Amino acid sequence: LTGLYQAAMAKLLEGLKFLSQDPAVHAMCKVIAAMSVGLVTLAIIAPKSKKGDGRWLPCPETNPSKRKWELFSLHYGIFWISIFAVIIGGELYAWFDRIHYMVVCVGLAAPLLLQP
Repeated sequence: LTGLYQAAMAKLLEGLKFLSQDPAVHAMCKVIAAMSVGLVTLAIIAPKSKKGDGRWLPCPETNPSKRKWELFSLHYGIFWISIFAVIIGGELYAWFDRIHYMVVCVGLAAPLLLQP
């Protein structure tokens, strides 16, 4: 088990080293940074709505359960996307067999299936 862990970590580090040196990744990072700056700029200069308070999450006073679910979904979405980014970026999928895929997928789906 320790050897498998060390091999997986070595493969992950090799993948991260490749990503840090790849010109295509640098170009994609520049594009994403430019898009982010553009969106923040538009959000700052956009006129504010006079009708409401501009919330995009449900109101905590009128619909607290829906707000809790929306916040959970936002946070959990970031979590599972990050897990898949590590698996794909580190090429860990090359080491996976059917059991590994099942553990990852069921493990990530379980909180969504078991929520009240």
